[in-house]
Amino acid sequence: MRQVKLKVLVIHEQKHVRRRIYKILCPFDFEFIYAFDGLDGLAAAKYDKPDLIITDVDLSILHGLSMAGMLKRDAETTDVPIIFLNNEMDFDYLSQAKDLDAKGFLMTPYIDNSLACSVRRAINKPLFPSER
Repeated sequence: MRQVKLKVLVIHEQKHVRRRIYKILCPFDFEFIYAFDGLDGLAAAKYDKPDLIITDVDLSILHGLSMAGMLKRDAETTDVPIIFLNNEMDFDYLSQAKDLDAKGFLMTPYIDNSLACSVRRAINKPLFPSER
């Protein structure tokens, strides 16, 4: 029986960060979808119906927290878990993310050790296909 891959939408303007996220999570056999700004991320979330969203807070065109608020108010995307990334620990952003039921708020420079754990908690499923 073929396992269905979980879809992860990664929204970040910087290619090296998207590539880093992929390298951290690729052993877990996800299907990756990418968007480069908040507006593209909003459209991708509605069209591709991801199982998880990992997004930068400081996105152009549509701020990451604003985009997440729109997704949480939409019946089709309200239950999609979101992990936020930011370059620094901003307690105002952290508070807003918490109000949006964020499943993680990570500082981008330090995601290597914490992203996989945050993803596992967010999707509430084993990461390895053999564990599913």
